[in-house]
Amino acid sequence: MSSSISLGERLSQQGVSRRTFVKFCATTASLLALPQTAVPQMVAALSAARRPSVIWLPFQECTGCTEAILRSHAPTLESLIFDSI
Repeated sequence: MSSSISLGERLSQQGVSRRTFVKFCATTASLLALPQTAVPQMVAALSAARRPSVIWLPFQECTGCTEAILRSHAPTLESLIFDSI
C-alpha cells in the first residue's frame, strides 16, 4: 500500500462498500458511547487517514501473539506488512 493512498481508497480497492464502512463507523461510535453526530466526523477522519507507522514490541510475553500472527493463513504476515500496514 502506497503512503499516498488513503484508507478509504484502500478499502474500496478491497471491495468494502461505502455503506459497509459507514456501518462500521456507526457501530464503533456506539461502542465508544459517542453521539450520532460523531459518526460523520469519524467517517471523514478514517476515510482520509494515511498509512500508519507500526512498531512491533514483543516484550516478556508467552509468544502467543507472535506465534498466532506467524501462523495465520488469511491474511498472511507478509500481506499485513506489505499491503495493509
